[in-house]
Amino acid sequence: MLREGLKPNIVTYNSLIVAYASHGMNEEALSIFSEMKKNGFRPDVVYYTSLLNAYRRSEQPKKAREVFHLMKRNNCKPNVVSYNALIDAYGSNGFLAKAIDVLRDMEQNGVHPNIVSICTLLAACGRVGQRVKIDSILSAAELRGIALNTIAYNAAIGSYMNFGDHEKAIELYRSMRKKKVKPDSVTYTGRFTEAESTFTTMKVAGCSPDVVTYTTMMHTYTAVGDWEKAAALLEEMGMNNVQPDAIAFSAMLRAFNTGC
Repeated sequence: MLREGLKPNIVTYNSLIVAYASHGMNEEALSIFSEMKKNGFRPDVVYYTSLLNAYRRSEQPKKAREVFHLMKRNNCKPNVVSYNALIDAYGSNGFLAKAIDVLRDMEQNGVHPNIVSICTLLAACGRVGQRVKIDSILSAAELRGIALNTIAYNAAIGSYMNFGDHEKAIELYRSMRKKKVKPDSVTYTGRFTEAESTFTTMKVAGCSPDVVTYTTMMHTYTAVGDWEKAAALLEEMGMNNVQPDAIAFSAMLRAFNTGC
């Protein structure tokens, strides 16, 4: 490009940094910074965020933090994407407390967290086994008016199942339905064996499943392709005087379609 007399602009440099970062070429990405300065360009939020993501992907949270501080020192204000990259750099490497600190710093600097911020923290809680933190993160999301999506619910439900708190997982599933957030196959199959075991234990202990519990298990069986067990549950509901609702019948129809 230079040999042909064409001068790179900020878009060119940012495209290079994104390309290097996406291929894990972190040193090459860093070298762009010196070249930009030499040619009179000031790195912008796209450049810094791409570099943050490069270190996030290569599991170098300390380096990501250094880039974040450099960004601030050079009067480039981080945006929500920048903060989320740093949150994930910490969270995906087991540093949940530091990830939460970044969230606080984010809000103190007038940048509002979004659903990606929440999903990233929920996933981090699951990695490090911090069950109590899940409750506080879910409450924080609600307090800030951040509507949970399927990914967020899946992260929280999966974590509760990992911790053996099946009641809390079912409670979240109820909330998901109530708020009309559509579950996907991950919702039902994330911890299939544990879900089935809990359902059986529940009945052996004399606890009567309600329509939500039955429907959850029907969806679970449908998701793993076991339409016969889903059909058996519908029959069991009738024998136990549990009235199926529209969602239960929808699950059954999907089960039959899967099995046919």
